[in-house]
Amino acid sequence: EQSATEVANADNNVTESQSGETETVTISFRKANLPGGGLADSLLGKRHVSVKTSEGETGQGKIGADVPGQGSEGLAFTLLTEMIDHIGQSQMDGVINVQVEVNRDIFLREVEIGQDKGIWCPGFNDCNTIMENAVEKAGGDWDGAYQEYLNSNETYQQHWKERGDAFSNFNIYGGAG
Repeated sequence: EQSATEVANADNNVTESQSGETETVTISFRKANLPGGGLADSLLGKRHVSVKTSEGETGQGKIGADVPGQGSEGLAFTLLTEMIDHIGQSQMDGVINVQVEVNRDIFLREVEIGQDKGIWCPGFNDCNTIMENAVEKAGGDWDGAYQEYLNSNETYQQHWKERGDAFSNFNIYGGAG
């Protein structure tokens, strides 16, 4: 019987030559300190996403700038992005950390500091979609990790609880949870 990692590797076309050791990485979800950051958090469950690996902490950001939402140079509203240093993000107040197992070599290539990540476009090429793609390419369970995060996001849960909405576990990436 195949392990969950072997099944995920097969589903994501990971060959044996690509697969190496696995690593448990920490995905960090932090409320963005930007206009609309609170609304995005409570209504959609959207936060700035970064990752802590054995090599450090990285996430998407403006080329040559600070961490998004933490200074004028770090504003997310930019065209060109790359993976930038996110040291300390996993330890910030209010951050929600979720662990996920991935193929170490593949994942580290995807999130390497300095790697070009193209034009920032919310919902299509942003810190959430980049992390989702990296986790899935490395054979990890993004849907499970994201649902664990949503279940831990009290602001998001409270928003929907107050409204008694039938879509209380709805998220734009995985539909109804």
